[in-house]
Amino acid sequence: MNRYKYFITTALTLAVRAVHDTGKAGWKLDENGAIVLNAGNPVWVDESGQEGSVGADTVGRLSAENKAFRLRAEKAEKALAPFDGLDVTAAKAALETVAALGEGGVVDAAKLEAVKTQITQQYEAQLSEANGKLQSVTDKLNDTVLSAAFSGSKFINESIAIPADMFQASFAKNFKVEEGKIVPVDTKGEPIFSKTRYGEVADFEEGIAILVDGYANKDRILKAPQGGGTGNSGAGGGRGANSVVRRSDLATMTPQDQAATAAKARLGEVQIVD
Repeated sequence: MNRYKYFITTALTLAVRAVHDTGKAGWKLDENGAIVLNAGNPVWVDESGQEGSVGADTVGRLSAENKAFRLRAEKAEKALAPFDGLDVTAAKAALETVAALGEGGVVDAAKLEAVKTQITQQYEAQLSEANGKLQSVTDKLNDTVLSAAFSGSKFINESIAIPADMFQASFAKNFKVEEGKIVPVDTKGEPIFSKTRYGEVADFEEGIAILVDGYANKDRILKAPQGGGTGNSGAGGGRGANSVVRRSDLATMTPQDQAATAAKARLGEVQIVD
């Protein structure tokens, strides 16, 4: 449980959006910019202004519910298994024979069909309900995982100029969670592959960098360069500033930093030299 508590606390502490105006959802901050706690749990304010606490055991609880509903779904599927491939004609004949032995007559075929239909409908209803609840819990868990990834992203926090929740609203559709792992996808829903680990799907950080690099309006969401290269005082500057990065330094950067630098170079904000 301490592991889940650390995960939730870390993710929420990295949230970058405060809620001070109505109609905007986000984490509630005090006048010092610190997250407001209620009984030790961070406070979330929805778009209507309603406040609620997010417990440190959220991930653990959702995972437990996810497992419980999955087991119920498996149990319902197992209960339906005996009806798979049922030979209706043979079943009717067998039931008619048993009824004739017990009652001295033949079972009405319509009554037999009604009983079979009723049993099948009951199991199908149970299975549908279990699957619906399982999907709901899974969606909540996946949303929690994605929100934590966006809030804690090094690339987003260091390279993106717009608030993290606005950035997530625009790019969340390009990520899906499969068996607990975040997978970046393109506009066609196909996985985005790594540019450095050939044949492997990009991780979250590299996926974000690749998506931003291909975004038509990336110059509007990227932060201005902070300098630090040769010929720059390191004091930062406007978006039009031209800092210099050596290729040898570029080669030592992480994939996401390389992608961000390359994007700035295409905008004329960074000059790559030998």
